[in-house]
Amino acid sequence: PPLERTKIGQGAYGRVFGLSYFTDSAKLTLKQQNMDDEVLESMRVAESLRDCALVDFKSMNIEDLEIWTLMEAMDRDCSKMQYARRRRTAEDYAAFLRRLRDCLFRQNASFTDMKLNNTAVKRCGRKDAFRLIDLDGINNQQMTYFLADDVSFLHLKNEQTRYAFAITLVAW
Repeated sequence: PPLERTKIGQGAYGRVFGLSYFTDSAKLTLKQQNMDDEVLESMRVAESLRDCALVDFKSMNIEDLEIWTLMEAMDRDCSKMQYARRRRTAEDYAAFLRRLRDCLFRQNASFTDMKLNNTAVKRCGRKDAFRLIDLDGINNQQMTYFLADDVSFLHLKNEQTRYAFAITLVAW
């Protein structure tokens, strides 16, 4: 069946496309990024987040040049949710952030680039399912909210991660 591919974003680490099949309206999100050691490490840690039911993706090595990551299509990134819906789902979102932080720390990983638009929501029946959608932010040096300039030591990265998660919850 024919495939429709629409560019939906461009970040520092790659290009993001929406994919849909005309026959059954199945939708996926594809991120294409250049292959390097940092991306490979992020994908390794992201695998453990999938085990924690916090991401849903499949990554593929394309001729040792690129990593393609396919993810479920989400309804919207969390920064675009209306305030009334945020109020109704605040406890669920806080629980999602706690599970995400705990799962990262069990893997001795950090996520200092935590922010609302790095998470997304999908309506599943009567419940919202939250997911992390920025997998390449795992263990990198990019910070959304600065607690300190130097996060080269792991314990400081953990503190920076806690700080970014707290600020994200406040922004919610």
